[in-house]
Amino acid sequence: MREETGSAQTAGSDDIIDLQSSDQRTGGEGHIANDEKVAETIYTSEMAIKNLNYECGHIINHSGELLHVEHGKAHSVNPPVELIKDNIFTHNHPSGGCMLTVSDIRETIKRDGYEVRAVTRDGRFVSFK
Repeated sequence: MREETGSAQTAGSDDIIDLQSSDQRTGGEGHIANDEKVAETIYTSEMAIKNLNYECGHIINHSGELLHVEHGKAHSVNPPVELIKDNIFTHNHPSGGCMLTVSDIRETIKRDGYEVRAVTRDGRFVSFK
């Protein structure tokens, strides 16, 4: 379930979903059993990747364990699809845009991912569950 709201936009040849960003993770449906550990791992991961000049993604499970780190290219990162199911995938957006692409959302849904997140250089993030 999506916690943020927004509208679809078209930017050049890429469809982009522009969602309202959040400063903190909120509870609700899809509550994770170990919220504190998960939130700590997400925060640590996002702070580690937010200033990189290329996209980098981290896959985190519901116990708050960092399962995988994937180093990508300037504007893309391709995590192992078999690790997405039921897990959280967070990645940075070096361009500074606090939005998820249609591809980010489509691949998360297609792979039964729990959540996809993007973090900007200033620490803002967007999340889709």
